[in-house]
Amino acid sequence: FRTDRGRIAEILAHPEEPPHVLNIKRGILSALQVQFVNEHAVLEEDDVVGKCKVQYTIKSRHISGRPKVIYKTRNLTECSDRAQTDVGIHVHS
Repeated sequence: FRTDRGRIAEILAHPEEPPHVLNIKRGILSALQVQFVNEHAVLEEDDVVGKCKVQYTIKSRHISGRPKVIYKTRNLTECSDRAQTDVGIHVHS
């Protein structure tokens, strides 16, 4: 994979890699994706959930002034390009 300032820019996979393995890798990378910000910011990110606006809030800083603790939040109901899934319990009578 390739990153650009903390954003996952590209995922490279072996041509013979099974789709389920690639999906697991995508999920892990999505969870670890944190863009580097110096101030509070609202950015757009693409990940396994879709294209989402993400709010970064700096909660504390190092003595040097660099961000130390950053909160990342997103409202999943406002994401676009989401995959449609049918999840539920199927009952046969």
